[in-house]
Amino acid sequence: MPFDGILFGSRMMVAKEGMASLGVKQAIVDAPGVDDSEWEKTYKGPTGGVMTVRSELGEPIHKIATRGVKLWKEMDDTIFSLAKDKRVDALLAKKDYIIKRLNADFQKVWFGKKANGSVADLQDMTYEEMINRMIELTFIKHEERWIDLSHRNLLGDVLRRIEERFVGAEKDSIVQTFSQLDIPFDFAKEFVNTYPLTKTQLLTTEDVGYFLFLMQRRGQKPVPFIPVLDKDFEVWFKKDSLWQAEDLAAVVDQDVQRTCILQGPTAVRYSTKANEPVKDILDGIFHSHIASLKEHYYGNDDAQIPQIEYFGGKPNGYSSALSAVSPLVKVELYEDDKVKTIET
Repeated sequence: MPFDGILFGSRMMVAKEGMASLGVKQAIVDAPGVDDSEWEKTYKGPTGGVMTVRSELGEPIHKIATRGVKLWKEMDDTIFSLAKDKRVDALLAKKDYIIKRLNADFQKVWFGKKANGSVADLQDMTYEEMINRMIELTFIKHEERWIDLSHRNLLGDVLRRIEERFVGAEKDSIVQTFSQLDIPFDFAKEFVNTYPLTKTQLLTTEDVGYFLFLMQRRGQKPVPFIPVLDKDFEVWFKKDSLWQAEDLAAVVDQDVQRTCILQGPTAVRYSTKANEPVKDILDGIFHSHIASLKEHYYGNDDAQIPQIEYFGGKPNGYSSALSAVSPLVKVELYEDDKVKTIET
């Protein structure tokens, strides 16, 4: 079948022009890869630095075998392989272990956290602790930016809900625009001081439900954390799981081993340099292809490459045709105005 081009996916992820973070490119380079005859071993475990897991759509997908992807594979095998009506019980039976692994190894950590650093469920957090945790996980402090503006707006809507809970009397909201939260720390402190009960009052059941509703609303970028172990755990865990490879600054501890990095188990063999210019990558593929053809068909003997006649115009009219000829082709002119080409 004729075709118009070739799509290089995995191979281009280490390109200088690529959007992957430098640490991610280096992780790709560090993976040795495997020969084409061995790639199916990735379905069983790490092979050549790559594993195959099930995507959020239920399809096999190859990823660098980071700690986070190994946890993904473990969840595929032990939780997501179960019938949906049995998953919650299985999650709760391993709750402490799963939360520990999320916090230690995965790009989406467990949300619940007390001011003293201990693990908690949402309903065991104060409103102040929830506010601070949202900022901690969605605002990149050292770069003074939100992961996504919808996360800023999410916090704004949460604050408005909390304000309704504690205002006590009719008055104007102190949350007038989302832009007040562009740099959220001072405003969050002012908010808590305005409503001091937020420092001691635990979240109500209604507000826990509303918080979860806001995070799943249409148009909201999925949150970079796991808020609850429920029937939707696979969605919380898997949805929107690739952008971290392009924004390592947003990952907890900027730890590349937490992230999910798409990469083919055979293609990764050929990525040996991080930030390699895309021209060099394509040139390498081109010259390697020519070398493979010469070895396969002509035993690397240039003398065995056949000569092919090329019909051109008169001597002063064939220059434009020659400009399109590959630099690996030697062009000579016959006396009768015919052009012959010899591959070299």
